[in-house]
Amino acid sequence: PATARAAGLLHNLGLLWIVDQLPQQVEEVIKRVERNQNITFQQALSETLGFDQAQAGGHLASCWKLPDLLVTAMAHYLQYDYQDCHEDIVLTTGLAAELVSASLNEASCPDSDPRIARLEISGEDISTLYSQLGGLVTDTRAIAKILI
Repeated sequence: PATARAAGLLHNLGLLWIVDQLPQQVEEVIKRVERNQNITFQQALSETLGFDQAQAGGHLASCWKLPDLLVTAMAHYLQYDYQDCHEDIVLTTGLAAELVSASLNEASCPDSDPRIARLEISGEDISTLYSQLGGLVTDTRAIAKILI
């Protein structure tokens, strides 16, 4: 559980680095996505930079000599079909990121995500988890308003 938590906290480190180090390119990516709703942020980022936030995060984690498990989770969490070492942590990190994103965007539960079946999570469990996550998102938004 501690490693999964660490992977969850660190998974978007590559995006933070990209935004900090390549602001003009990120602005270009955002404008491109706004103009073309048929392309995802990840696709536009990869096409513009030649790499995406997961690859950047994996590279940073490797350079910082983080444990291989975290390097792998950070580098591959966007891959629905990942099959290699540390598969469970990679799929769990990616699914958690997808669930949080859906909740933040007030979208319905992404219960057709293929990682759910691969991780052998029941539909009932994923629905319960998503409902609980909605409460946490509400609490987090309230705390953020206080801090701002």
